[in-house]
Amino acid sequence: MRGEVFHQDTRVGELDFRYAGRVNVFEADFTVPDVAKDYEVLDVRVTAAQAPAGNFGYQRRTYKLTP
Repeated sequence: MRGEVFHQDTRVGELDFRYAGRVNVFEADFTVPDVAKDYEVLDVRVTAAQAPAGNFGYQRRTYKLTP
């Protein structure tokens, strides 16, 4: 599973998701880079694929940052 972090359609980071120990639950840590501290929002796009089963998914969400 892969994730990417965007600010105004510019990729500013990547996420490496790990299995969190429960069925279909994954997690990843991300620290907002210093140059991005003035961003008001970030978009997170997650793409998942499981080729043997033919499963795939895509989701993009916008998160408002708070200081």
